[in-house]
Amino acid sequence: MPSALSRVAPHVRYDREMRSFTLFGLLAANLITACTSCGPSGPAVPFGLGEPDESSETTPEPEESPTGEHQGQARTFPAGTTRVDIEGAPLEDPGSIRALLARDLDADGDRDVVALVAGPPRVLFWRRNGSAFEAPQTLGSAPAAEGCEIDRADVSPLGDRWLVVRSALVCPEAPADQRIDHWVIDTDRTPRPLEHFATLGPQTAGAPDVDLELASDDRDEDGRDDLTVTVRVGDSDAPGIVLSWLDRPSGLARDATEPEASLVERSRDALRRLRRSPRQAMLRSQRVLDLHRVVCRESTHARLLVGGTAGLPCGRSDGAGRAATTIVRARAASGQALEALEALEALANPGLDINEERRTFARRALEDLPPTPGLRLREGPVLTASGASAVTLTALGFLDEDRVLLRGPTPSVWDIATDGTQPAEDGARAVRDASGRLEVVAIERTCDGRVLRISTNGLPSTSPLLHPLEPPAGADCPLTGPIARESGGWRLLGWAPQGVLAARGAELRVVPLDVSGRAAGASRTLSPSAPTPAPLPAGAISRDGRFLAQLRGPGVLLHDRRHDGEPELLWPEGWGSLDGEPTDAAASPSGQRVAVLRAGRVYLLDRQDEAAASP
Repeated sequence: MPSALSRVAPHVRYDREMRSFTLFGLLAANLITACTSCGPSGPAVPFGLGEPDESSETTPEPEESPTGEHQGQARTFPAGTTRVDIEGAPLEDPGSIRALLARDLDADGDRDVVALVAGPPRVLFWRRNGSAFEAPQTLGSAPAAEGCEIDRADVSPLGDRWLVVRSALVCPEAPADQRIDHWVIDTDRTPRPLEHFATLGPQTAGAPDVDLELASDDRDEDGRDDLTVTVRVGDSDAPGIVLSWLDRPSGLARDATEPEASLVERSRDALRRLRRSPRQAMLRSQRVLDLHRVVCRESTHARLLVGGTAGLPCGRSDGAGRAATTIVRARAASGQALEALEALEALANPGLDINEERRTFARRALEDLPPTPGLRLREGPVLTASGASAVTLTALGFLDEDRVLLRGPTPSVWDIATDGTQPAEDGARAVRDASGRLEVVAIERTCDGRVLRISTNGLPSTSPLLHPLEPPAGADCPLTGPIARESGGWRLLGWAPQGVLAARGAELRVVPLDVSGRAAGASRTLSPSAPTPAPLPAGAISRDGRFLAQLRGPGVLLHDRRHDGEPELLWPEGWGSLDGEPTDAAASPSGQRVAVLRAGRVYLLDRQDEAAASP
């Protein structure tokens, strides 16, 4: 009678990432429950049609029908299984044999074995030669990860000529190291690996699930089955993208029209729904972006690995770019101001192909955002300043409630009450210590996290850790130098005697440093009640550390660190129609005023009169 697993054809759904292997799990559970030949668990697990091994306390397997013999027999085993007996011949591995399929692959009358072995995950092929197996050949492997173990495993037929070997690696202490591997094996005479796919665990909390479904199908109608991989992100019933690898004499060749063809089609469908249903337009566009993010290497966050490489080469995506601009417009139409601004920022992703017309439509959608009540817009002096940087002070800073320091080629102070300006002595924007010898010149990504690159009198000196992080996926650590020069959203607020203060949104981190610029302790996040280092130069944060001004696209956000929750959006009447993007912002001591530099002009967002009139 054929094995239950052998009847799962032509493909098996390897369901939700790290959570369910539904079809295989149910069949395996029924098979194990009904099995009379599996015997007690232990280092040797019997498997075969002949007489049982006298060294194992087991009974022989029932004979298979011809159909079962053709399909082969698949089994899974518990962790710690180091030996399996097949028709009187043992298979042994110092790791742990987790799943195998026995089939006569070379047509010599003896069943050979393809197996998944743990420690680290490996795909092995044992050829049967008479009464014994030859030394195993390795067909594929996955990286070892400390603290991880194989939770589920399977070897099953895929069409008439292939096998798919699957392994789900779970990592309770490091979810980002989790992965599901799929090896596609050609079984024509001598097994050989055709392709290897893997889905990585979530790199951030709340990241959607990723499912792969492998199948065989003659996509190009040449009489030979091709390999298809359906990728789904999020809900199991969400529409996926079908990627195809066409079977050619030289091997598998990917159909390069996907995923872009599907992304374009679906982004157009989402855009057509924008006017009558912004919510549907937004949901469908987000699915497009989720698929692009998972599948394409240009997103820089790909979770699909093909042949060990993260993401497919998609090029700049018109479909994902169209979806991104639709999300901006849909959120603005729904009154979701902060979310619309966040979506607008995301248009800077270099993997998106967005023409100027669509960018213009996205920006114009923000013009209809409702203005902040009681907020007045006042035009201030002209200021020419160098571009903002993560490691420079803002071009503006409140010296007190009525005076704003303007850090330009000729530093000056703007007196709000008189609307006049006076020369200032110091308008330097570099983040330096009190001596002026040490300067932060960059924020860099290393294997340890993000570090401050500090120079002494212009020469590189130290690299104290700003924000500890796990090494990025695929990084060849340890490295002697940086992986990349990127801030990760951090911006420096100044250098005080206690160390350097940096901000990302409402989060403040302080890096304690000694007089040589070396770490004097671990960097830490400041709680809202903790005092900020002082004195700090005038800039984005108020002198007492309570109010912090932040830019998000054209929007100005004000964080009150004494109160949890969302920042307040400062959006005065007419703000959406002004030219240019804001580059610098500074909060006053009271938080009632914010100065913003936009297109070479200083603007004051002021609600102090309303506050003064309040009882």
